[in-house]
Order: sequence, then C-alpha cells, then structure tokens
Amino acid sequence: MSDAAWEATRFRAGLAWVIKGDLTSEVRRGSSVQDFVNSPLVGEALAIRECLFMVANQGISNLWCCSDNLTLIRAITHKIQRKELQGIIKDIHNLASAFVSLDFFHVSRENNEEADALAKAVLRNSHM
Repeated sequence: MSDAAWEATRFRAGLAWVIKGDLTSEVRRGSSVQDFVNSPLVGEALAIRECLFMVANQGISNLWCCSDNLTLIRAITHKIQRKELQGIIKDIHNLASAFVSLDFFHVSRENNEEADALAKAVLRNSHM
C-alpha cells in the first residue's frame, strides 16, 4: 500500500508505504517528505516509486503495489497517459525489472488507511 498527502501552498508531499507479507503481517514501512511536488497525483506516483526503490534490493521478489488513486494505477498499467507522470512512470517500469512478479492494483480509500495516516503524519511532522 502506498499513499501521499499533498500541501498545495508549499508544493510539498508526505510519501508513505506499508509492505505486508500477507493480509495481516506488516513486513516494512517507510515515509519521506518531498518538496516541489506539483499535484496530489505526482505525490502518489512518487510514493510508489520510492517504495519500489526501497524494497528492490531487500529480498522481496513478488510484490503487489496498491494505491487508492485509480488514475495513477491506469497510468502505470498503460491504460491512460498523463504527461506530468511520464518520467516517474518510466522510473517505476525500470524498477519493476528488480522483481520476479510485480502487479499494480487499485484499492478503496478505506483499505489504504494505514498508508494514508502515515503520509499525513510525516507531512504534518515536517512543519516542526
């Protein structure tokens, strides 16, 4: 699961991801703050890219990437094109080669609450 929280006034996003081994056991989680983020959609794409970058060399060979942003999932899976995402999507596709199996899925916002809360918290804490 991944998510981003975006602050329009500062063009800043909190990025977060939660990796689970199965439906209940958490394996890893991470978060970061990214400046110069132009939109919530770009923030969501950056969260997936950062998640893949972090776990690519961690011994995880099969991964499902889930996001509550359907536009992003469609862009990653070549169903639509979004000009502002082209470079990030290319990075995501390049990182995909590090995995035996990598699939992208849309999930409801309710099923992404953990990553959402983490993204909001890291963005909120970046003001301190």
